[in-house]
Amino acid sequence: MISIENLHLTIEGKEILKGIDLHLQPGDIYGLLGPNGAGKSTTIFTLLGLRAHGSGRTSVLGRDSKEPAAAIRGSVGVMPENAGFYEWMTAPAYLHGYGRLYGETQTDRDLMQWIRQFSTTSH
Repeated sequence: MISIENLHLTIEGKEILKGIDLHLQPGDIYGLLGPNGAGKSTTIFTLLGLRAHGSGRTSVLGRDSKEPAAAIRGSVGVMPENAGFYEWMTAPAYLHGYGRLYGETQTDRDLMQWIRQFSTTSH
């Protein structure tokens, strides 16, 4: 299901991921533990194709993470510790950004229509 082989990643001259190997089969349950900066989130982002990696091999559900990873992200859920919302970003900016992750492009007009539609509350 998940395969990581000799994964290395250097960011701004600092080696973040140092030869990670991990192989998970259906039914396996694992947690990534470590201090801040240990590479936990970077490893997950690499698996999901959200961050390029330097060397090594990664695959999820038999799909190479280096290839366009929309199919991986459409089949896997990840719940980060923090939502990661920036107070200065607008709702349309978030929707544009997340849409691009999945190969979607929408006009500002369409996004504002959806925001209005889902912002209504009933009492």
